[in-house]
Amino acid sequence: MLLPCGDGAECATVGRPSAALLPFNYLNSQLEQARQEIENAAAYLELLLLKAGKRGSR
Repeated sequence: MLLPCGDGAECATVGRPSAALLPFNYLNSQLEQARQEIENAAAYLELLLLKAGKRGSR
């Protein structure tokens, strides 16, 4: 059987690091999504606090 990357050892050398990137990329995307949600919540909280401060100064 002819493998596209040469012998089996070479394929394993290339395949293992490539396979390790899949969970890394997934976790990075989850981290970015969580970071965006926190940023959105902080902006919303800031608006609520500004609105509440204006009500209190009337």
